[in-house]
Amino acid sequence: MSEVREKALVSAEGEGRQLASVSKWDHRQHWGAAPSEPSLLEYAALMFKNRRTILVAVVLSLAIGALYGALAPRKYTATAAIEVGGYVPTLSDAGVEQALRQQSQDQKYLQTQVAKLGRLSLADYVLTKNGLSARIADYNREQRSFLQRIWQGLRALISTKPTTSAAVGGHYQHEDAFLRSFLNLVKIEPVFATSLIELVATTVDPVLSRDIANAYVEGFIEHSRGEWHGQVRESVSFLQSQADDLGRKVAEAERDLATYAEQHELLSLSNHESMVVREISTLTQKLSESTGRRIRSESMFRNVEHGNVADSTILDDESIRTMRVELKRAEAEYQDLEQKVMPAYPPMQQLKAKVAALKANVAEQRRQALAALKTRYQSDLAAESALREQLEKLKQTAFKNSRELVRYNILKREYESLKDLHQSLLKQLKETQVSSAGRSSNIMVAEYAALPSEPSSPRIGLIMAIAACAGALAGMAWVLVRDLVYGTVDEPEDVYSGLGVGLLGTIPRFGEVKPPHLLLRWKEEARRLLPGPKTEQIDKSAPELSEESEFITVSIPGAAASEAFRTLRASILLSSADDPQRIILVASALQGDGKTTVASNLAVTLAQAGHRTVVVDADLRRRRLQQRFHGRATCRGLTDYLTGQATLEEVSIHSLVRGLVVIAAGSAAPNPAELVGSSKMRELLLRLRDTYDYVLLDSPPVLTVSDAIMLSAMVDGVVFVVRSTDTERKSALRGLELLRQVQARVLGVVLNAFNSESSPGDYGYAYGYADGYGAQNGAKRPVVEVSGKSACG
Repeated sequence: MSEVREKALVSAEGEGRQLASVSKWDHRQHWGAAPSEPSLLEYAALMFKNRRTILVAVVLSLAIGALYGALAPRKYTATAAIEVGGYVPTLSDAGVEQALRQQSQDQKYLQTQVAKLGRLSLADYVLTKNGLSARIADYNREQRSFLQRIWQGLRALISTKPTTSAAVGGHYQHEDAFLRSFLNLVKIEPVFATSLIELVATTVDPVLSRDIANAYVEGFIEHSRGEWHGQVRESVSFLQSQADDLGRKVAEAERDLATYAEQHELLSLSNHESMVVREISTLTQKLSESTGRRIRSESMFRNVEHGNVADSTILDDESIRTMRVELKRAEAEYQDLEQKVMPAYPPMQQLKAKVAALKANVAEQRRQALAALKTRYQSDLAAESALREQLEKLKQTAFKNSRELVRYNILKREYESLKDLHQSLLKQLKETQVSSAGRSSNIMVAEYAALPSEPSSPRIGLIMAIAACAGALAGMAWVLVRDLVYGTVDEPEDVYSGLGVGLLGTIPRFGEVKPPHLLLRWKEEARRLLPGPKTEQIDKSAPELSEESEFITVSIPGAAASEAFRTLRASILLSSADDPQRIILVASALQGDGKTTVASNLAVTLAQAGHRTVVVDADLRRRRLQQRFHGRATCRGLTDYLTGQATLEEVSIHSLVRGLVVIAAGSAAPNPAELVGSSKMRELLLRLRDTYDYVLLDSPPVLTVSDAIMLSAMVDGVVFVVRSTDTERKSALRGLELLRQVQARVLGVVLNAFNSESSPGDYGYAYGYADGYGAQNGAKRPVVEVSGKSACG
């Protein structure tokens, strides 16, 4: 079939532009923009349209939530609280307590205590100290489900590991799994912006929950105090050993000092220094002071000596500064007077002489100060040299006589330092021993847990709220996924937003018309009013009209569907008022979209408006239009004309509707694609254009065979039919894309079988339309009156 389609497309592109060129148009201007991304409003509309699906999901979720709330075990929560404050030392000078106080004031101290509350070591201590092991074991056994017991038994049978406790030979008195199950019953919650920590215990037994919470806080305080006293005891032991060692060293140093003094006949001075040493110290201090004076005088002298003495202000004293002020005043007066009088003016001469005298006095005073500075520098230098010589002599004397004394002093200082260190250690040891005897702690119970009076879970209100939200979200997710994968064109708004093509009209869904006498009444009225032979008797057993087999525009002209077809007619006529589209192809993506219903009823409305109209059944495979107008599966028509077995006049059937002619599909064709793409088909359309005002063609589905694609290249315009809630968006887009590729002029989309009150239809319907697909059984009774010789014999 792909070869037939390819051949037909080549033929349509190469030869079939003769008809389409009659009404020139730019397909780039015709095709609208690509389908836009859905907006929030469109998503909201999609949810509203599928509100029943979402409601079902919410109801199911609420039912599951209610079932869970009814079956879930009732649990009771008990809450105790501890306060972690700063440590207050028993002795303010005790170093070990000061270290604990600083540690408790650290920002991470509270976080550390929270982490310790969740350790296995604390759980093991609490269970051992308070005797909760048996109660927790019984509780775990009662809470274990039947399936869990079976699974545990199977694991015990197939496990190759020893069944002895994991704590044997370890640090804990209980198994790790048992300790972790106990910790699962306790929740640690620090209270924001406070030093409080809440211990929350939750079980199905309110008494057990209370006992666990209280035992946990008491155990934590005792465990923390035990850790603290353990650290203090270690400190006491260490300090005791260090103090004993230093005591022995102090005794040895004292013995060595006494022995050395006795051997060298040294006297211990009251001020611990010999006379020579004191003199050296005195001279050293004097030499330092003299050196400082010499450096200051030398520095000042060098600075002044290398500069301009007359201009330097370093040596200026009060008298020189006074003369400088007077000199500046005189210079200012001189400059001010110089601008007013001549230099030879006597006051000017006097001021000039005064300025010169002041400058000379200042320079002389500075030279005298420099001389005095030099004298002082030389005096300081001589004094420094004398002190240095005297100090050197004393040092030589001291070096000769104090070797033994220096050794003695060294031994004495070593003894004194060891003695001081020993005393310090003894003091710290006493403070630590006093601290270890105390029972103070910076962690205290802020509140004991009370016996819970009502269950804390399950929280029915919260469960139902979560279930409702989860159901709504699941329903909306399902709607979005279904719309994405199996999305259909449901409403008029979906046409442009989903397909990017304008909407020509919306045909509402219309059901069976009862009773049958409506059809009979229409036939009798038609025979009375319309021209033509009236010899044929009306068949009283004519079938009822259904939405897909008969003409609503004829059977019930006042129905909403009939008015919709007339609106569609107006849309087509007005959309091409300047360039009438006289040859129109009615196409759809797949079978069952209602293109035959649209084509037949549109043809009726055009004829009723006074336009000479011919409707051609170009679906040579199913021949649905032929059965609809005549009620027979076999009849001479388009196939017979294209194969040369009948003339145009012989295949033209005049209907009861004035101005409406029907050309049936005719006999079964072995090669439908070649026939509709032939030059004789194009010749037929040209003849029909000359004879009739409008030519309507009913075609096979676009996505199934290539007939409609070839025909779209021969017509003036294409009316694309989609069925509301049935036509998948992706199928419609594929069909429009095929028409776009051959530059067919799509006048717009007709949304068929629209029902705003209905829910979304089934997206998984089967479609078995193909080359040589199933034949229609059961011919219908004729609803067409033929003028002259009937094409259907």
